[in-house]
Amino acid sequence: MYRLAELSYPYECCGVIITRQGEDGVVEKVHSCPNIADKLHAMNPKEYPRDARTSYVLGGKTWLAIFQQVSDGDIGLKAIYHSHVDAEPYFSAEDRARALAIEEPPQPLFPEAFYIVLSVEGGRISRVTPHRAFQWSQEDQDFVQFDLEIKK
Repeated sequence: MYRLAELSYPYECCGVIITRQGEDGVVEKVHSCPNIADKLHAMNPKEYPRDARTSYVLGGKTWLAIFQQVSDGDIGLKAIYHSHVDAEPYFSAEDRARALAIEEPPQPLFPEAFYIVLSVEGGRISRVTPHRAFQWSQEDQDFVQFDLEIKK
């Protein structure tokens, strides 16, 4: 994740971490997904006013295949990640809106998943706050920050 975030600079990167049962227990794998924010912005700037420098939209065949496998119960979705360019790793109102299903009261699309936001400053992962993780709290009915150790 960190490497992709640095390579994607000055654009936001995005992807997922999946889990699957393997011979030795749970296997986690990091997948990058195309950020299609530029494509959507070019097609409809009124509906998508932000481009990939300030926004992310998971897209591509990788995301579609993973989404289908998660929906079918073949794999678990551990986390969705994206980077913020030259900004703190906070969970924005746009991040929250993307993570919620369109229903009342709002509920998360993936209630067990962590949402990891990476901070990339000047093309490098921030040394001060490299990432923050957020997860849905049923009690708070909102996303709350969690401590999450990421091994490089």
